[in-house]
Amino acid sequence: MDKNLEKSADLAKAPDAIEVQRERLKKAGGEYIYDCDDTGKKYVYIALGERPTGGYSIKTEVEKQENKIVVKYKEVKPAKGDMVTMVITYPEKLLIFDTEKEIEVKKIN
Repeated sequence: MDKNLEKSADLAKAPDAIEVQRERLKKAGGEYIYDCDDTGKKYVYIALGERPTGGYSIKTEVEKQENKIVVKYKEVKPAKGDMVTMVITYPEKLLIFDTEKEIEVKKIN
């Protein structure tokens, strides 16, 4: 069932399988899809990797197709002249889907 198609999730409450992949992908960046058989939910974890300052984020767009769900994402960079924290950051996002459909993740420019 495609009830609440997608919602952002608290990384602190993520399943252990997500936490393992989070450690692997946090600095390098990438995506991971976890199908939780116990709950029937699917998790999509996206990490941009290490960034030199604050101000970076991930924008997602979800497209529901007949036989799958496509999650498109892109990096949002701070605008020139924006005040940002001068600290290394690791932008990441976790989405939860209540669906039986296949999920595909695509990075867009």
